[in-house]
Amino acid sequence: DGHHRLVLDLTGVAFVDSFGLGVLVGALKRVRLLDGDLRLVISEPRVRRVLEVCDL
Repeated sequence: DGHHRLVLDLTGVAFVDSFGLGVLVGALKRVRLLDGDLRLVISEPRVRRVLEVCDL
């Protein structure tokens, strides 16, 4: 259908630093340029909270 989807499985990731956040923001920007979606699979509540605070 020409729609771009990127799913990142962060299961098992216990910590995300500023570099990791930058990578995720960069991925989000690139996918949005292609009119696509970025989905994150997160199992660690602390990682989920950091990404929520950063509005990702």
